[in-house]
Amino acid sequence: DILPVLRTVFADCKSNVVRVQEVLKDEYNIDIAYSTLTRLVQEHGLRGPIVRVGEYNFEPGLEMQHDTSPHKIKLGDTIVTAQCASLVFAYSRYLFMQYYPCFTRFEAKTFLKSAFEFMQGTCQRCVIDNTSVILCAGSGADAVMAPEMATFSRMFGFKFMAHRINNPDRKPHVERPFFYIETNFLAGRKFTDWEDLNKQSRSWCINVSNKKEKRDLGMSPECAFIKEKSYII
Repeated sequence: DILPVLRTVFADCKSNVVRVQEVLKDEYNIDIAYSTLTRLVQEHGLRGPIVRVGEYNFEPGLEMQHDTSPHKIKLGDTIVTAQCASLVFAYSRYLFMQYYPCFTRFEAKTFLKSAFEFMQGTCQRCVIDNTSVILCAGSGADAVMAPEMATFSRMFGFKFMAHRINNPDRKPHVERPFFYIETNFLAGRKFTDWEDLNKQSRSWCINVSNKKEKRDLGMSPECAFIKEKSYII
């Protein structure tokens, strides 16, 4: 049970989950995915309620959410730390995800292009955290996108929008699936190499995740996506 340690480290790190993850690994030899860590923080009430800034509008075609999370994966006979990149349409919860050995701006553009092809379009804005992969300065409302990423977004007709620091709940529809991916997709599956891993990832998105009915939607992401398609770019 890591909860007692987590409470102590969370208090010492002033509620900064990224720093908590680093301390757990460096000082306690506890390697835990960021998505799992944020879920534990929320489930056990370690962080007080977050006050929303502005309106969270998830109308069809308006918003998509993008993030990454490190996952331990066995490829053949080797255990690797893979970066799971995902994109979710906020209205329909339609999901696409792929894995990479690392995640630089090159991988970000490669992934997003594949995601847009999978989705057959984009939403008007893409909500991200304050990653230097996409930003070159500032954070939140004051974030400045790296020139090549701003050019990339213009090519596909959308704009990046960074949420304020320590507010992962601003993009819940891309944060929550990471735990589902770890406990459903990765559980009991074998992968021979990166190509096999991503082939199975795509198949799982199509045949499992996007077909599973969501209680708050009252339908599956696949069905909601049919309604959203006429609104996307």
